[in-house]
Amino acid sequence: MTLRLPICSVLTAMVLSLPAQTTCQAGKHSSAQGQAKGGPQDQRSDSIDLLVTRVHLNLLDAPNDLIHAMCVLRLVPKVSGVTQLRFDLIDLTVGSVLDENNQPLGFNHVNGVLQVDLGQPAGPADTMDITVFYDGEPAVDPSNFGGFYLENNYIYNLGVAFDAQPHSYGRAWFPCFDNFVERSAFSFHVTTRGGRKVWCNGAELGVVSLGGDTTLTHWSIDEPIPSYLASVATANYAVVRQEFPSIGGTNIPVDLVALPGDTTAMKNSFIHLQDAFNRFETCFGAYSWNRIGYCLASRGAMEHSTNITYPDFIADGSLQYEATMAHELAHQWFGDLVTCDRAEEMYINEGFAEYLSYLFLEAVYGPDRYRSTVRANHYDMLRRCHWEDGGQYFALSEVPQDWTYGEHSYNKGADVLHSLRSYLGEPLFCQGLTSFLDAHSFQPVSSEQLRDHLSTATGTDLTDFFNDWIFQPGWAAFEVDSFDVGVTEVTVFVEQKLRGATDMYHNVPLTLSCRSSQGDLWTTPSSFLFGGAQTVVTIDPPFDPVDVWLNDDGRIRSGDHCGLGHPDQHRYQDTPAGEYHVVRGCAAQ
Repeated sequence: MTLRLPICSVLTAMVLSLPAQTTCQAGKHSSAQGQAKGGPQDQRSDSIDLLVTRVHLNLLDAPNDLIHAMCVLRLVPKVSGVTQLRFDLIDLTVGSVLDENNQPLGFNHVNGVLQVDLGQPAGPADTMDITVFYDGEPAVDPSNFGGFYLENNYIYNLGVAFDAQPHSYGRAWFPCFDNFVERSAFSFHVTTRGGRKVWCNGAELGVVSLGGDTTLTHWSIDEPIPSYLASVATANYAVVRQEFPSIGGTNIPVDLVALPGDTTAMKNSFIHLQDAFNRFETCFGAYSWNRIGYCLASRGAMEHSTNITYPDFIADGSLQYEATMAHELAHQWFGDLVTCDRAEEMYINEGFAEYLSYLFLEAVYGPDRYRSTVRANHYDMLRRCHWEDGGQYFALSEVPQDWTYGEHSYNKGADVLHSLRSYLGEPLFCQGLTSFLDAHSFQPVSSEQLRDHLSTATGTDLTDFFNDWIFQPGWAAFEVDSFDVGVTEVTVFVEQKLRGATDMYHNVPLTLSCRSSQGDLWTTPSSFLFGGAQTVVTIDPPFDPVDVWLNDDGRIRSGDHCGLGHPDQHRYQDTPAGEYHVVRGCAAQ
């Protein structure tokens, strides 16, 4: 469906969506409809540093919906006087907790919180191992996205939950600090039988036979990751292996993991994976992980580091869902390498990944595909973004947790990045974000850190951009109210109006275009900065214009119902790559 909008205004917009496309958002969309509720920020990581999480997982009882597990958490206090530790672990039953000398520790496990008494104060000099034994039937989120799944074909986890808050869901299968801030290295020791192959984060270090068809598989990832990115998947898998040359000078192994009958279809659906990899490395720097992995399961998609859980029903041999493939790969830069430090800023994970999927489409199919995708999504989001997310406009930096995985985080975030690319231009956009990723690798990040680093790295003050586009809700519309034709120049009066926004936008760069009575067209060679309630500019076209309008190059896209249409609907040209969104506004004489 094409939305035809009046061309009398320029509504700055930040929202993109693919209405008919299956993305990780189609899975990751909160079903919560209650009151928005962002809980207090988890402070445990201020006083405790988790260094390594070792999960020993026995899945022999999986046919009975049970797991048996032991988790060893190596940690060190950051402050003195620590006497208790508090971990998240839901639904499972804790049998005992031991210290590094295998001595029992007192503990209390109530309402998903495991509190461990150390017996004596500990401080920064006291690195320790805490071992937790537990078993039971692991949790699955009521939304059916998130948790630990024990199925006939597949056993696997999904690291985020839509309904549960916090959304990070490592606590469904191991004790952890279940937030977006805490990171640790992980190792996995998984016992299975029946020919099942085990895939986890990082590298496989070995498979040991325990007799008969029972095996113990060991995986490890040295790079620190949050609990929600930890992953295990096991089935009677086969693997298609490839390698991609990296700009870092190495070859990156690629594992496409599926049931034996599904490998050909998966490979055919992923024929453009290397194009996505090349585009992302070119713009955002060398791949930082030891491998690329996609593991098919019955649901997803979920960006577990190096071991993406991907829905088997969209790896069907077609290219219909390849933007989802690219979106999940993009998370290895945005979401995994850097992670939003609060769920309220999920656009840092999901908005970036969604926008990178558009860059992938541009790389494979050309700028026209990019432009049409951006345009269609933008118009769709203008109509329904706030309605889909509870009928409210949200600032991207403060999306309530009931709507973490909604339209704002994904599509409005992607639209902002389209605009940012236009503000900065392609070279500075890539340079600034590559620098940001290098500086903050394997760390949680905030919008303020992103703003400050990009401003420094690009030499462009982005204060107004972040204040207008990220720190406030809603939209702004720029309209050509009128123009006066003088002897040597034309004076143009442009007004700004707001929809759902709290403050006027400032320093928004837009071009002006004119048409003569003979049909000649002319566009200003450079943009003007617009802001406040009214901006007055003078231009010197080579003729006396009968029409003047904003943003013919489509730098900012959206629409407004201002009532003054223009007959030349062909002016809705596709947006050139790297421009921000606005629907052009016009005035006629």
